[in-house]
Amino acid sequence: MQTKKFFALAAGAALLVNAAFMTAAYAMSTTGEVGVTVGGLSINDAPSSENFGSMSVATVDQYIDDYVFGGDVEFEDTRDSGAAYTVSVTATDFDDGVGNYIPVGQLSMGGNLLDDASGGMTDCTTGLTMEAMTLFADDDFDGTSASQPLVQADGTQATITHCAVTPEIDLTIPAYTPMGSYQSTITFTIA
Repeated sequence: MQTKKFFALAAGAALLVNAAFMTAAYAMSTTGEVGVTVGGLSINDAPSSENFGSMSVATVDQYIDDYVFGGDVEFEDTRDSGAAYTVSVTATDFDDGVGNYIPVGQLSMGGNLLDDASGGMTDCTTGLTMEAMTLFADDDFDGTSASQPLVQADGTQATITHCAVTPEIDLTIPAYTPMGSYQSTITFTIA
C-alpha cells in the first residue's frame, strides 16, 4: 500500500514538474514600438471676430489706439528642428458693403503679449520676437495688404514650440468717412 502511495505521489510530482516545463517552454515576449514622426507649422486658433469700437462721423481724422484683441492667435512648430519661422498677417480694406471703405493702409498691428500655450511645456521667450506696431501697406492697391511679420522665430528657439500672441491694433478713421459698419478680413499665417 505504501508503494502505491509513493508511486502515486511520485507520478503526481512528475506531472507537476512536466507542467512547469511545458508552461516555460511556451512563454514568449514581444517588443512594443511606436514611431513619432515630424510635424509641421500650424495656426491652431485665432479670434473669429473683433469689434474695434465705433466713432461718429467727423470732419477730422479719428483714432482707435492700442486696441488689444480679446483672444490670442495660437501657433505651433512641431517640425522638431528649431528652424526659423514667421507668423505673418495680412488685412483687407475695411469695406461697408455699399462702396465705401477705409484703406488698409490706415491700420497698424503689432504684438501685445507673447505667451506659452502648451501649459508650461514651451519656452516662448528664447528666440521668439514680437514685432512692434507696423502700418499695413497695400503696394499694389488691390485692397489687400502685403504680408507683414507679427512674430519671428530666429532658429535659436526650442525645437518644438506651442505659443500664443495677442495682437494689438491702431486704426485711423479718415475725416469724412460715411456712416456704416466697416469690415476687414485679417488673416494669420505661419511659414
